[in-house]
Amino acid sequence: MNRNESEHRTQLQLAMELLKGTSPPPRLLARANTHALRMLRRTIRASEEARQLVHNTPRMDRLFVVHRLRQVALSSAAVIAMVILRTGMLTGLEEGRRLTELLAQTHVDRHIYGELDETKT
Repeated sequence: MNRNESEHRTQLQLAMELLKGTSPPPRLLARANTHALRMLRRTIRASEEARQLVHNTPRMDRLFVVHRLRQVALSSAAVIAMVILRTGMLTGLEEGRRLTELLAQTHVDRHIYGELDETKT
């Protein structure tokens, strides 16, 4: 081994030690992680288990189906009750408005127009 080769190896070893001691740029590490995750997703999608899951349909437990139907029925009943209550409330308000107008008109007819008629005679 000559002197140039020895110096070259020493410089190479120093450069390698320097690289080991420094952390990679954050963007480089993020890109490497993104690429690795993408590769894992492709591998998982291409696996035999994944193909079996795509072709199999889930079997629903009867208890789950009954529970779900109960939820839907209760929700529907609540919506119907709210519609009935709101309709009844609006009808009641409309009836109250009609009666109030009738009372106001009766008051005007008796007390205001009645007084005008009495002053003319």
